[in-house]
Amino acid sequence: MLTCKDIAYKRNEKGEVVEQKVYDRIYFEFGSADPIEERDKTVGGKSIGKIQVPKADKTVMDHNDLFAETITYLQDVRKVSEPLLHVLRFFSKGDDLATRPTFTADKPVDVDKATEAAAKKLVALGLFSSVAEASADIRARREAKLATA
Repeated sequence: MLTCKDIAYKRNEKGEVVEQKVYDRIYFEFGSADPIEERDKTVGGKSIGKIQVPKADKTVMDHNDLFAETITYLQDVRKVSEPLLHVLRFFSKGDDLATRPTFTADKPVDVDKATEAAAKKLVALGLFSSVAEASADIRARREAKLATA
């Protein structure tokens, strides 16, 4: 688990940043041994401050150690009584988002964007080592589910 800094912000109706807050951004797919780099966070082409992100695309740490760190974090910091079940609930939610029909009641769903968003969450939880790997798994599950529907 790697803790970096990020900036959350709110925009007004003109799209201008009116409020921002620095917060701890946790990357579960990276560990404390991974290097961090600082970058500008831009909104509408304007810098609103510096953030930190993992320097590499992939961790240098063992995946089992990352998963153990995630479970410890959920128990000790988030006070989750059943951390493994909590992780599985996130996986269920991500899988559901990726396999929903392509239309909702009010607007179409971009399946590729939903798959990527779900995949990023699964990587963040340490369930997959890359977004590509998680996306492939989600797509395969979606195809299997649609084939049986």
